[in-house]
Amino acid sequence: MTDEPLFPLTGTWSPIEAAPAVDTPLGRITLSASLGGWSTDAAAAEACRNERGSRVSRWESPVGRMELLLCRPEATLPEGMAVSDCWAGLWRVSPHSDVESCEFQARWEAGYGWSGGGPDSGQGLGAQTWADDRFEVTIGTQDGETILAQGQSGPRSPERLGLGGGASLRRCGMRGPRSIRARRLADSTPVFASV
Repeated sequence: MTDEPLFPLTGTWSPIEAAPAVDTPLGRITLSASLGGWSTDAAAAEACRNERGSRVSRWESPVGRMELLLCRPEATLPEGMAVSDCWAGLWRVSPHSDVESCEFQARWEAGYGWSGGGPDSGQGLGAQTWADDRFEVTIGTQDGETILAQGQSGPRSPERLGLGGGASLRRCGMRGPRSIRARRLADSTPVFASV
């Protein structure tokens, strides 16, 4: 990556051509974002992958720059629970000037395998769950109240990673959650997770 990426990369990274997505036992979930009237639905300007499978995608536009880091964090779960895979997604946004909106989306690709689903939120969590007869996949993020409280408490990351250069986000909304968890329904043992 060039021009001081929003995510500083260490180690060996190789260029790739891949859409930002997470594969689950019930199908593929594609991730996208929009900044003002511009969207990441276009191909990333750059994308790379490291030896552990982490991926960074970067988009440039007249409105600003966006990067998505998809990686495999170490999952810490309560006793008796297990995970076979874990993915996390983190967006970084750097607008070139003031923008009115910033949205993040997670969408099922055609051919998904779930047969039903619905809301599955909790305290501080906005979530949706889908299931078939073997697996359950939950996608979630912090709820609106928690996001608002964090926004009002001030920046939570270094300025160069977020809103540097005098630009600001007047309204940053979540549209579609960003963490994914799946568990086998027969024995309630998690088999896939993303935070």
